Amino acid sequence: MPDASDVATLPLAIVVAAVVVAHQRWRRRQQQLLTSCARNLAGPALAPASPPLPTSTPPAPRAVRACALALTASSTALIGDSMPFIASAEAAKIFYDELFELAPELRQLFGCVSSQQRKLVGMLQWVGASLGDAPRLVEGLRALGARHVKYGSRLYHFCAIKAAFLRMVQIVDQQTLEARAESVAEHGPPSPAGAPAALAEPLDRHARLLGVSRAWEALLYVFIGEMGPAMLMAEDLAAFRRALANGLAAPAGGTCAALSGAQGAALLAMSAELTRAPVRGSAERARVDAARDALRAAAEALEALAGLDLAAYCTVMAAVRQPPLDCPSERTDAIARALYDAASVPLLVAEWAAHALCIARSLLPLAAQSGVGDAAAGVQLLLACARTAVRNCQLNTAARLALGSPWRAHLEARARELCRTVAALGVELAAVIDERTGVPSDSEAGPWR
Repeated sequence: MPDASDVATLPLAIVVAAVVVAHQRWRRRQQQLLTSCARNLAGPALAPASPPLPTSTPPAPRAVRACALALTASSTALIGDSMPFIASAEAAKIFYDELFELAPELRQLFGCVSSQQRKLVGMLQWVGASLGDAPRLVEGLRALGARHVKYGSRLYHFCAIKAAFLRMVQIVDQQTLEARAESVAEHGPPSPAGAPAALAEPLDRHARLLGVSRAWEALLYVFIGEMGPAMLMAEDLAAFRRALANGLAAPAGGTCAALSGAQGAALLAMSAELTRAPVRGSAERARVDAARDALRAAAEALEALAGLDLAAYCTVMAAVRQPPLDCPSERTDAIARALYDAASVPLLVAEWAAHALCIARSLLPLAAQSGVGDAAAGVQLLLACARTAVRNCQLNTAARLALGSPWRAHLEARARELCRTVAALGVELAAVIDERTGVPSDSEAGPWR
């Protein structure tokens, strides 16, 4: 008959035995999962099985249509006509006075303000001379964006700059019209041929002020669209948050979605990097390394697409904000052209996100247990990126001015296909992650589906 000490240790022995058995079962389950994965990966590396998807890498991000091409001839003419008054020392002083009143913290970015005023005048004069040469204008503005990164400029500064500049344009153009009206009242029209226009000018003053202001606003979006991508890549997290939160809406949801996808791909690449087994030289190890490299490439592509989405959005805004009074058909044509990039860039974002999710499907069964939680977070970010990007594409193809465009049907069909693909990948990846973590996803909240 056991003594008292034997009876006391009996429950502890049972607990230890139960833990050992549970651990052995867990190891057998992991080994079975790895063996099954190795069999499933006998075909082409990273190639998805269902639903059907191209096994090739999505197209590389390409440059979108230059923002400057959104400017119509009438807008260019209004900018050119007002350039002598806007590109002046008096206008530059008004601009900086307005800017420092709106955003006093920007004063520290400038040394000698009078010197900065002269630089602004010179830059505007160069823009006026380059309006008819879009490639020259684009190249110069992109270089200007790269230089402003070194000066400490941030994307959120554009909100105050835009407000101050448009206020300056209104003040200067109003002063110009008043001076012209006083001259006509005192000296009469300059010639008989100019008499009808001079008499009609007071009636057209409001339209003139509105047209000039909107033409310059369109040009400001050209500035942001060409300068912004280089500045975006240099943003710190706090500055990017401020840029998202202000009223300029550049960057906006599409840029944020692409960057979220890039972060998701980077998390999955980290999971591959943490995976020390299988051993070097094995087929499984080669697949893990290939997945890591492909995920890094996907992250870089999504980062580039974030900048292109910013540029595409600004192109649409440049087209929309132009004055519609003189040649409305020019403006509507410019908007329709801009909508193509605004729809095709997010579609490419979704394709790259789906591509990264396909890689995740091959990687997750082999990934080290220590990186599975981060890989799951990466999958969530990529799913959100893909769904948001597809939705943005559909919103732009559904725009009224895109309805008759020849590219609309193709982009919408591809968006529907990606919707089905991403939904299926979400379900499949949820099952793998549930198995690896032992924690089932919340079916009611549906975080994966």
